[in-house]
Amino acid sequence: MSATYSAARIFTIIALWLTALAAFLWARTQQSPGPAVWDDGTVQTFTGEYRAFPYPMLLADLPLERAAGSAPRTMPLVEVGKRGVTRISPAIDGQRITVSGWLLRRGGRSMIELEPNTTIVATPAEQSSSAVISPSGSPNQSRTITLRGEIVDFKCFLGAMKPGSGKAHKACASLCIACGIPPPLILRDSGGGERFYLLQSPQGTPINRALHTFIAADVFITGTLSTIGDLEVLSVTSESIGRP
Repeated sequence: MSATYSAARIFTIIALWLTALAAFLWARTQQSPGPAVWDDGTVQTFTGEYRAFPYPMLLADLPLERAAGSAPRTMPLVEVGKRGVTRISPAIDGQRITVSGWLLRRGGRSMIELEPNTTIVATPAEQSSSAVISPSGSPNQSRTITLRGEIVDFKCFLGAMKPGSGKAHKACASLCIACGIPPPLILRDSGGGERFYLLQSPQGTPINRALHTFIAADVFITGTLSTIGDLEVLSVTSESIGRP
């Protein structure tokens, strides 16, 4: 009985060590969650031009971060939780507003999670003078390109979740995008750098529902490239997306 107990004890200890080693090796193979930051402890206030399409965004006044003549900082807006913004009237598209909320940021891109229960209206006396290229672009500013990357939900990728990408995050990303969170295509280079392309329909409207089967997967996308402020935008259809 004693020998059997000793053998079982040794076996259990070895099994625990092997399990710990396997977990360590598995963790080492996982993709880094990246340097995303969600400053959910500090409410900040931002002013700028409101853009309703393809997704609610603020072309923010951030003079300390902008060089003279550069495009305004484009910051997508989202609600608390897995929800896109619906409370701001599209009628104030192009007008100046002030919003308060929590900042999410990663790789030079920023997003604002709006403070709940606040009313957001335009400032009638002030119209934006920002130079903005529309999503549809103009003939000499838009071009067709093919890119390879991963479709993620912007909010989680910028810091709401870690990791905010990859197959482990697919279910969460699918729900976020279905509920209106803006979907970008993320390209990664060999040095760990990331480039963001916001996805929209050719009509300059949300394309969330058409992306369902391609979220958190390695995909090729062909679309028309343009910009909104400093954010690159890719106009695509579900037919222009494929797997390698």
